[in-house]
Amino acid sequence: MTDTASQLRLLRRLAASAPGDGGHDTVVMLTHPVLAAPEERKAARQVVDALGPARVIAVDSARAAAAYAAPPGGGPLLVVDLGAQLTEVTLVVDGLVEDARLAEVGVDDLPESGSTPDSVAGTAADMVSDLWRHDRTGAVRGALRRGVLVTGGGALCLEATGRLAHLLRARLRLANDPSTSVVRGAGLMLTSALRHPTGPLGRG
Repeated sequence: MTDTASQLRLLRRLAASAPGDGGHDTVVMLTHPVLAAPEERKAARQVVDALGPARVIAVDSARAAAAYAAPPGGGPLLVVDLGAQLTEVTLVVDGLVEDARLAEVGVDDLPESGSTPDSVAGTAADMVSDLWRHDRTGAVRGALRRGVLVTGGGALCLEATGRLAHLLRARLRLANDPSTSVVRGAGLMLTSALRHPTGPLGRG
């Protein structure tokens, strides 16, 4: 279960240390899994709203990771997030989420469930295959040729990433410090939104 009270205390301390009038001018960048359920997004928003008059900008974790670690040159991108409790695969095209898959299994589950890094990699590969089957534009093929961006703490598990590369027969692009790539990308997007307040994120 999520410890909402502890989260709120932490956010209040962060808001109090931010520039502005008692944190009232704080802008909060809220990230969430692409396929987070509406009730999950609502719960996260309620925690942030409890801060008081703070402005909130929400963005999904795949686009945030891409903002930080996407390879140069543009084109479709597959983002594989090997998280502690979730594994998510997202197809990003022209900066927008085209399709995504989510499995409630992550690297933290391995010791307790008897699963192995191979099984997590297999789950991610199966989701990529499902995206491929439903793709009518060739974007998944193009993304595989470009290289798959792998983020999340599970990206540090070489056994899992090695197996994933083998299953996909594709090059993997591991983000620098993959555990924080979403946070770093969200920071870059927030900076851009503050500089361009009339843009799509600035209006959020």
